[in-house]
Amino acid sequence: MCIIIDANAFHEGFAGRAEAGKKVFEWLADGKGTMAIGGKLLKEIAENSPNAAQQPARQ
Repeated sequence: MCIIIDANAFHEGFAGRAEAGKKVFEWLADGKGTMAIGGKLLKEIAENSPNAAQQPARQ
């Protein structure tokens, strides 16, 4: 299953691991889910997360 997160709402669930996104983060971290990102959000994550560039794209 895949989740698509709007760039304007990404921070609500992932910045500081807010309660609103905790279950989604766990679902992704456990490898049970996939998150599709691109465009401006992908660029912002890559610029602000030192590990983001090291993560392989899953297909």
